Amino acid sequence: MAMGKDKAKLYLICGKIASGKSTLAKKLADENSAILLEQDKWLATLYPEEIVTIEDYIKSFKRLSAVIGPHVIEILKQNISVVLDFPGNTLKIRSWMKNLADQAHCPVELHFLDVSDEVCLKRLQLRNESNLHEYKTNEDEFFQISKYFEAPSKDEGVELIIYKLDGGSTRI
Repeated sequence: MAMGKDKAKLYLICGKIASGKSTLAKKLADENSAILLEQDKWLATLYPEEIVTIEDYIKSFKRLSAVIGPHVIEILKQNISVVLDFPGNTLKIRSWMKNLADQAHCPVELHFLDVSDEVCLKRLQLRNESNLHEYKTNEDEFFQISKYFEAPSKDEGVELIIYKLDGGSTRI
């Protein structure tokens, strides 16, 4: 784990549905010896069959974040890095996540997967067909949820890493 002289870090992920957030989160956790907290697994376990609408998701997310937030702060204070595989897709949610790191006095990296709707929809179809993901999302739901998406900016007070589909990344 990130101990000793190295300071713990909070890793955040941002990107539309099926952009590759969970895949990147696992990679970041492995590369940085960090604890991985996966929102979809928590929600599917705590609220099986209960999340059907966006309103259901918001209600469940609020409950989960009320418990996970203080837990993340305590882990970070123990000098252990955390990867939050929670979709930081709105400024409000990213502000909540950044606040966790601020309370633990640790740095934040925000990883933004800048992937087109077309690519996400192709990946989403494959993901749905695989039956390996906790949730299936159809095309209409993808666009309904994507209406709320807010791309991050360098003005959010975190180190921002932007990933393009060609595999390149840029630190801001």
